[in-house]
Order: sequence, then C-alpha cells, then structure tokens
Amino acid sequence: MSQDRRHRPGLPHGWCPVSRSHGCQQKAAGLRARRVEAHAGRANPADMARALAACPACDLHRRLPRRTLLRGHFDAPEVKVGRTGPYVFGQRNPHRGPAAPTTWGMFDAGEPIGYARDSGNGRVCMNAFELTRSLIDIDSVTPNEGEIGDFLFGCLRPLAERHGGMIERQEVAPGRNNVWASWGDPTVVFSTHMDTVPPFIPSREDDEFIWGRGACDTHGIAAAMIKAVESLLEDGVRGLGLLLVVGEEVDGIGAAHANLDPPAVQFLINGEPTENQLALASKGTLGFKIRVAGRACHSAYPELGRSATEILLDRLSRLRSIRWPSDPLLGETTVNIGTLDAGPAANIIPDYASASVVVRVVADLEETKALAMSALDGVDVEFFSFTPALRLLGMDGFETSIVKYTTDIPKLTNWGRPLLIGPGSIHHAHTSEERILKRQITEAIGLYQRLARSLLDSAAGA
Repeated sequence: MSQDRRHRPGLPHGWCPVSRSHGCQQKAAGLRARRVEAHAGRANPADMARALAACPACDLHRRLPRRTLLRGHFDAPEVKVGRTGPYVFGQRNPHRGPAAPTTWGMFDAGEPIGYARDSGNGRVCMNAFELTRSLIDIDSVTPNEGEIGDFLFGCLRPLAERHGGMIERQEVAPGRNNVWASWGDPTVVFSTHMDTVPPFIPSREDDEFIWGRGACDTHGIAAAMIKAVESLLEDGVRGLGLLLVVGEEVDGIGAAHANLDPPAVQFLINGEPTENQLALASKGTLGFKIRVAGRACHSAYPELGRSATEILLDRLSRLRSIRWPSDPLLGETTVNIGTLDAGPAANIIPDYASASVVVRVVADLEETKALAMSALDGVDVEFFSFTPALRLLGMDGFETSIVKYTTDIPKLTNWGRPLLIGPGSIHHAHTSEERILKRQITEAIGLYQRLARSLLDSAAGA
C-alpha cells in the first residue's frame, strides 16, 4: 500500500484537514500537491496549520519541519512530539471536524517532526525510508539549504545528547550551514552533501523505490549514514563523526569551509551513489566558460562585421579534435559542450558568443588544462571547476567500481584517507525520474557499520 494512503491502526476514519475528505480515501496526487505548496511557501497559514494537524493517514506532517502554527479543533490541548509527528491530546479528537472551538499552538521547527525529542532515549524514530522521504520533501536545491540544515541538526541533536557527543552548525554563508557531529575523538567520519540540483521534486514510493529529487543524490545516503551511526552508537562504538555539507552540486563551498579547521581524522567515508560498491577511483573535472567578442552588423553585409559565433565554433572544433589522454583505470577523457549562447537575432552578425565546457579528467590536471588552452587562443577563458582525478582507498570484502563523476573529496583533503561508497545509481541522479532502491538503502546501513568497524580496528592496530 502506498505510504500516502496508509492509515495508522486505531485512529478513527474521520475528517482529514489536508484532503478535506473523510477517512483515508484521499487521492495521493492531491496530497502531494498540497505538500509541494507547503514547502514552497505558497500555502496560506491556515492551510499550513491544517497540514501540521493532518491525519497520520496522510503522512504529510512528517514532511513539514518549518516553524509553523499548529492548528487543531480541540479543548485544553496538549501537544507532544512522537514517532509520527505532533500528537494532539484533548477532550476532542482534532480529526473529527471543526465542531469544537479552534485553539492555536506553536510547534518549533528546531524540534523536527518525526523525532522523539522528549522520549528520553535519544533515538531517531523514523526508519530509513521515512527519513529519506522527509529529506526529499524539503526543497534543498542549491543554495537553499537553510531548512534542510536545521532539520538535520534537529535529527542529530538527540543522538549527540544521548551518547555524549557534540553537534554544531558551521556557518558557510548567510542561511547556509554545514552540520558537524562527533562522538569521542573522531577517527572515522561519514560525510555527504545536503543540497540537490534543480528542480525540486517531492517524494513518492512504491514497493521497490523511493522517488524524488535527491533520492539517490544524496538524501537516501544521508539517511543510511544517520541510521548506521545510530546503530553503532547504541552498540557502544565511539570515535565517529558525521559531516553534512552544503553546496556540493555547484562549487563545493561547504566542503572547502569544513577543510579549513578539521579535527584529527584518519578516515573519511564519503557518500555518493555507487550502488554500494567501494569506488577505487574517480575522474576529475575541468570546467570553463569561453567568451568571444565580435562586431555586429546587418547580416546582408557580413564583410562589415566579425562573427563571434564563427570564431567560437572554430575554437570548439579544435577542442574536440584534441587527442586527450586516457588512463588504464579511469578510461578516456571526455569533453562536454554543455551550453551555447550567441547574438541577439538571426539577421544580425553576432557580436558576442559563449560556451560552457566540462572536461572529465583522467590524467594530470595541469597538463589537461594546457591541452585545452592550446585550442583556445584569442578568446577569453574563465575556469569554474578545477578538480583532479583521484585514487581512493579500497577494503577487503567489499565490491569495487570506478566512477566518472566528481565529489567533495578533493576539497576535504584534511579529513583523512578517503573512501567513496553509497546506495543508489548515478544513472538515476539529476534526472526527472530520480529514485533509489529501498533494498540498497537497507544494505548500505549494514555496509557503513561494517566499514566503520573495520577502519576503527585498523586504526587501533596501527
């Protein structure tokens, strides 16, 4: 049964303020639409309040961690936070409609929905699938990481308090914070990013997959890491850290900031979608924008002008004809001409033209840059990405792979020896059908625990 249509046993099949219908027969599509409106801030306060007071059958209240008015129709209310969100206790069940006087209460996003902050056990009460969907349903497209950062801070604070750890926000830019938590002197640190590419896509799930923006890149990974750390802490394991950063999808600003003042860490387990295989190497990135200036004139008299487009096309042709290096492990260098822009109209000789290019690097980064520049004489070149190819640490007993994308690892050079592993397929990332296998999330929780224990044992024996 769909998560959106599930009814929690024991609750009356009464009025649902989100779907404005009775029982649990609301349409999942309409429910998701209201969730999107709420996250985008387009819902009015009354609708936001109804959403937070929603019937648990809707499952919507798990996905609205922003500070919002909580509205319910009850007398002498008492509001608590439990496994499935805010429970409202009073003389009248709020799900039975607006017969009783309306009472307003305040629910603070600093205590995120779905986490038992007052239960005393310091345990993350969502399972990994619920946590993944909760993260997906927060719009965290770069640079809008403020809300998801607050949510993650609230998720980890009970674990820090319960198990003698520490947790802090690292301000990277106004409204953009890394979240750093540790237990004991951290020897092994888990890390991934909290931002996503556009556009925001809300979550859904079926028997096999969880869908939505960030499902595999990297909210499912973050959920698996959090649950793995939770299990390790409950078993008495210490020497762990968890670093969740902003900005990976654009410029790596969060990782670069974290690298300025790191703890003394021996191993960094970075999370990106590798289908739960340890990546032994990853390609680097050389990204640049080419700009060409020309001279405009009437297209009937091209001899009076200078076409910026023709100059750009010539340089791009040279770039494509270069014999780029290859590597036995990483394979071929690849070149992608991602964007093109030129001229104001078809009947004007264009006086400007530009292109954005990304080269996936397998050899020395400076040599690759020199090769690119050999084709780009007489034009302006601005570099926006400059990341070397990497060789990564492997471990016995784990399946391995090679990845062609770039990660935050080159910007976290002061965080110990890097490993790269995570659930999900990169082929699903950045697509309109982004998804992650539930089975891989579950497997990753166990793999992360096994990997952390192995690394802690190796550090202790060194």
